[in-house]
Amino acid sequence: MELLAAEDDQRALKVADLAGRCERSPRQIRTALAALEGRGLVVLARGYLGWGGAGEYGPLRLRAGGYEYGSWDDRPRGLRTDLPVALTAKKGEPAPVGNRSHKAFDPAWIMLKDCEFVRTGMPTYGLWVSLPLTAEEAERREARYAESVARARAILGR
Repeated sequence: MELLAAEDDQRALKVADLAGRCERSPRQIRTALAALEGRGLVVLARGYLGWGGAGEYGPLRLRAGGYEYGSWDDRPRGLRTDLPVALTAKKGEPAPVGNRSHKAFDPAWIMLKDCEFVRTGMPTYGLWVSLPLTAEEAERREARYAESVARARAILGR
């Protein structure tokens, strides 16, 4: 645990990474987590862990134009100058990506200028492990929420 607690900035740890650090197999780690959940010592949930694979895989996006495509903070944004070129489309060629009206490489949708496309990655999902809330922690969280709602109503005059 000291090894894991030392990394305060680490939001999520993959099962394979945890297994390597603990010198156990990924199967043993998942079995241990399931046993801890059965005893009520941890809470397991699957969910979004972050954004990965920028420059390696994922949908094609225009490099230029400052196009932003999401709300998560860790997605690559803007001009994407740090990502390698996955495809170059020349003026007059069918567009390599589609939109709502046209499919990719549809001759009706052509490139108006030379453009570079990059691979922007994909969201990664995995297993979240957290400690269950004690009754006192739950009460404190509820009190903070009630205070914030009261402040918002006061600001709005309701």
